[in-house]
Amino acid sequence: MLLNITYIDDLPEVKAMLLEASVKMNIDYFEKINPSRKQIFEYSDIVRSIFCNPNKIAFKFDNEFFETFKNLKVLC
Repeated sequence: MLLNITYIDDLPEVKAMLLEASVKMNIDYFEKINPSRKQIFEYSDIVRSIFCNPNKIAFKFDNEFFETFKNLKVLC
């Protein structure tokens, strides 16, 4: 599953490209608008790829995050 972590001023072109890529790669795509750490951890078992702007999210990618997201293959 591809997760796009967005924020209010996200570019619609980026969302369109990610959706198109997910269709071509036959993977599920969804997005969350600036989720909290608790909200994002609910998806730790199913998310394989994350696309985001780390300067605009409400949490940090730290050891706990990577230990929780054991199936994560791509972080962009």
